[in-house]
Amino acid sequence: MDGFAADLVQRVAMLEERTKPKQKTLLDKLKDWGGVGTLLIALIYTFPSNLYQQTFQPEKKAREDLRLIIEQSTMILADGLKAASSTSNPSSASQLNRYYTTRAYLVMARQQESLLKYKDQLTPTELMVVGMNFSIVNRPDLALIFLDASLSQIQRIKEIKGDAAEELVTQLQALRLKAQLMFLPSKLQHLSTGRNAFKEAIAIAQTSKSVQEKLSLIDLHHSWAGLERLHGDWACSETQLNAALEILQSIQSQLFDNQQLQQTLIVTSQLPSRPQQPRQGCL
Repeated sequence: MDGFAADLVQRVAMLEERTKPKQKTLLDKLKDWGGVGTLLIALIYTFPSNLYQQTFQPEKKAREDLRLIIEQSTMILADGLKAASSTSNPSSASQLNRYYTTRAYLVMARQQESLLKYKDQLTPTELMVVGMNFSIVNRPDLALIFLDASLSQIQRIKEIKGDAAEELVTQLQALRLKAQLMFLPSKLQHLSTGRNAFKEAIAIAQTSKSVQEKLSLIDLHHSWAGLERLHGDWACSETQLNAALEILQSIQSQLFDNQQLQQTLIVTSQLPSRPQQPRQGCL
């Protein structure tokens, strides 16, 4: 089940590991979700079902059943993160990764048809988490379906309410995950779509005012830069790195310690270019 991506709790500090051309462990992949880390651990769904719901409210019952599936698969992956981080033996960690990702995949695969059928009954955040989980278990095709559904629901909320401020974190995470999926080599790879997703996320985050929000904006630029370095355009990677460094310099006096963050940006800047790598910019 090894497959997707890198950084759960301190994503920025993990770019060096993520950009190495090797198979990613569950621990690495879960660490790729930045602010989703808290959501991953804390998101617990506990909604009851009863005979009345099953008989007279089948759609509500279906939705609550799906929430339990999301809870179960998410907590299995969180347990896998905890188990893998508890051992320093690479072989044991790898075995634990496979065990927990397989368990999560089986839970989701058994209910795949229901998840697809009733996805419109889920909230944008639930859809984003389903997409994230499918990404971790190496089903990017299904992950994209749920990420796009999450973004579409947020757009509908905006059209109805005029804004969707309460869904901002979900929107940024869904865009980030979609962008990453579009960059990774596969039959789904589509760099321009990935760049557009990053551009949209950055445009939303540009209004950031707090230091923590600016760190998230740095992380977006940094993530884009790393993916361009590995799979895309050299000049675009340079542009995104420079943007991340500029923001970091603007807030460095407010940071207790920015050495680790600055070092990760330096590590990315030192990655060598690929043979005949394009240098056309972020087109």
